[in-house]
Amino acid sequence: MSTISRFSREKLRRARLSAGLSQRQLAYCLDVSSSSVLRWEQGTCSPIADRLPQIAEILGIEIKDLFEEASDEVQD
Repeated sequence: MSTISRFSREKLRRARLSAGLSQRQLAYCLDVSSSSVLRWEQGTCSPIADRLPQIAEILGIEIKDLFEEASDEVQD
């Protein structure tokens, strides 16, 4: 069995709200458009990997907290 991690839009939204930031405020801190943050939280797209450390730092979480793990059983 292997484990696949994928970006979690819901975990991003919860962490942003927990940090007391609006989408616009998070976007400003990241120097991206507020529509980018909106698309990340809607699941339309995900942030680029280079931006993940900055997102985690701003939100006071670890990068792994932005992902959910889904088990993918590999059958022979």
